[in-house]
Amino acid sequence: MELFRESFDNLSNWTTISHGPYLSPWEVSGGVLRCSGGVREMLEEVRLSRPINISSFEHFRLRFYLNYTFGDGGEYFAVLLSPDNTTWVEAEVLREGYTGELSVEFERGGWDEVYIALAYHATYDQSVVVDDLSLWGGRKNSELKRTPPGVHSVFRLPLDLSLYDSAVVDCSYRTGENTTLLLGYEEGTFRPLKGVYGSGASRERFVIPASAEAVLFVYIGGGDEGAYLEWISVAGSLELKKLLLRVDGKALAELKGDVFRFRLNTTGLSDGWHNITLTAYYSEWLLASTSSMILVDNTPPEIGPPLKAVVGQGEVCEIGSYVEDEWGIEEVFLEVDGEHLPIAPHDGVCTVRWSTTEVGLHPYRVVAVDVAGNVAERIGWVNVTDTTPPRIHLSYRNIIQGEVWVLTAHVEDETGVERVWVSIGGEEYNLTGGPLYTFSKLFTHPGVFSFEVSARDPEGNIAREEGVFLVVDVTPPSFSLPERIEIVEDTEEILNLTVVEDSEVTEVRATLEGMPVQVEVGEVIRLHFMIERPGEYTLQVWVSDSWGNTGTGWAKVTVRDVTPPEAMIEGPEEVEYLSCALYRAKGRDDGGIESYFWKVSGPGGELEAEGELLRVEFTAPGQWVINLTAVDTSCLKSSVSIKVLCTDTTPPVPVIIWQSGVIYEGQSVNFSSESSFDNLGILNFTWTFQGDTNATILYGRAVTFNFSAPGVWRVTLVCVDVSGNEAATTLTLRVREKPHMIEPQVGKSETGEEGGGFYLLLSAVPYVFALLLLLLFRRRDVVKSEVEE
Repeated sequence: MELFRESFDNLSNWTTISHGPYLSPWEVSGGVLRCSGGVREMLEEVRLSRPINISSFEHFRLRFYLNYTFGDGGEYFAVLLSPDNTTWVEAEVLREGYTGELSVEFERGGWDEVYIALAYHATYDQSVVVDDLSLWGGRKNSELKRTPPGVHSVFRLPLDLSLYDSAVVDCSYRTGENTTLLLGYEEGTFRPLKGVYGSGASRERFVIPASAEAVLFVYIGGGDEGAYLEWISVAGSLELKKLLLRVDGKALAELKGDVFRFRLNTTGLSDGWHNITLTAYYSEWLLASTSSMILVDNTPPEIGPPLKAVVGQGEVCEIGSYVEDEWGIEEVFLEVDGEHLPIAPHDGVCTVRWSTTEVGLHPYRVVAVDVAGNVAERIGWVNVTDTTPPRIHLSYRNIIQGEVWVLTAHVEDETGVERVWVSIGGEEYNLTGGPLYTFSKLFTHPGVFSFEVSARDPEGNIAREEGVFLVVDVTPPSFSLPERIEIVEDTEEILNLTVVEDSEVTEVRATLEGMPVQVEVGEVIRLHFMIERPGEYTLQVWVSDSWGNTGTGWAKVTVRDVTPPEAMIEGPEEVEYLSCALYRAKGRDDGGIESYFWKVSGPGGELEAEGELLRVEFTAPGQWVINLTAVDTSCLKSSVSIKVLCTDTTPPVPVIIWQSGVIYEGQSVNFSSESSFDNLGILNFTWTFQGDTNATILYGRAVTFNFSAPGVWRVTLVCVDVSGNEAATTLTLRVREKPHMIEPQVGKSETGEEGGGFYLLLSAVPYVFALLLLLLFRRRDVVKSEVEE
């Protein structure tokens, strides 16, 4: 009799539910749930196919053995509960690996039935094993928590064990602080089984004698934290008195005692099926009987001639034989080279696929056992021939260009080695020695070389082993550069570079005075460079091959100047007569100005000078030409000229000369300007004779004028020099009326008095004196020049 116990030892009532496109990984086998995670993300659940009635209990415990590990994919293992098989509650969730017994406790929560499910979620290939799954229920003494100390509760369960020889009590309990738990039974008097004081938990198992009036007694007293039985069960048992064995209705043996063992002697029984009956007597009123059929077979199975085969090493062949038995085959297996090879038992041809690499004759044994245990065997054989090529182990190393490459080949074969050779560069070379075979060859060119070593045994099996080695180039690339390269400024120069190198040229770099130079790498290496300024430069070149070797070279580059300098003159282009002017030479050239040369030409003469500064004295008016020639460091020249206008601003000095005396009406008088002077010369003479009523204009150096009327006449002389400067002077004369008799006159002044001619001469003295002073300090037709560097 049990209060409550639900055990899931038979897992056939579990239903597997798969989510997603993958098949369920859960398998039910031997009362164990096993699950293996898929390669992709998966979610699997296993649910109990029927509900469990829990209306009579208050608390429960689900126990099972769990073994699983989790990775880093966020997996979990969960125990789910549901009252209606639709809405699920997590009772336990594990997110870390766990191995061992797992106990999940939960309260009833008002449910009458409960469904149980196990969920497993994984993103990696994992494994889960669930075993020994059981559900336990029990009741709490809910009023005990409100019972003051000294008050106790008693739980009695009447038991009718009159039909049994004894009973087993199995229970699990929990107690709190200051709590007394007493377990016992009453059979007329109280007989204690277990007493506990204080907090604790345990599982107990007791054996009590069977009785028709036994009462299971539980006493709980004191404490304020409560105590309760998680579960309790009582099971009755009977003792076996005797066991009777019958074969085909004939009694053969009667057995007594605690342990019953017997051996059935089939001697005298014919081959075939026979009925065996076992009758167990527990008491006068209870017995149990069971019967079974046994097969009696004394004839061993029949085995046909075993299969024989001749195969090569490693080839798979069928070995076995024909097996037959009237009552059935229990076991068939083969033994070959100490290996046990089972075969599914059946009548007919029983073979297995077998292979070996060991050369020689291999006998094997075919063994058959029928259902009665009769054994038969036969011997067959397999001849394995040598089909394994020799084994080759190579030893070699990379070398430097110009060294001897040495190859060592260790060749092994059970039947011997007939020939070993190496193929390299399209040629074959035999290797000598054995089992260590050697080969050597001088390599003068670098590169990556592949080779193949072949070995042949006497059976014609050939083994090949390939390898690759390097002949390292340690010689840097070589090339030649001209000692000196001449180019023209602002002109692209292309320099072809010839490189002598056994390996591939991987990089070419060049710099010109530290600045990179464009490099074109092809069948011919070309350097492109252009320099704007003339001068001396250094060209450096680096050439690297595929082995990392770098060759260097350098050359001097001379850039010729073909651009003449640009010359400019800075100074005035208009000056005054007899003044000095300063002229400055300015030049521009990419290579620099070496010198300046001047040439001056004009009315005053010519002048040549050298230097940056030129001082010119203009001794004659007119147009002057100044020419500047600039010479750069490459002796290239350029010239520039400017025109300078030298102007005269000094006016001429007009002087009137006439025959002095008294002038009468109608008299003609000669006037002359011979005494007029100018530093450059007078170009034009204009005479104006102004009377009281009319005026007359005459031109020329000397003129004659007839005074037609008496009165006061003004004679004005205007002189204009070659520079356009003009000056005027006026002479006032009184003309008398014409007398009736003309008397000769010596000369009179403007007032009409005698001695006028002398007065005229005196009036011209200041002008003559000024002209003499001017001539005194003047150096005629000479141009002076001072040049300042």
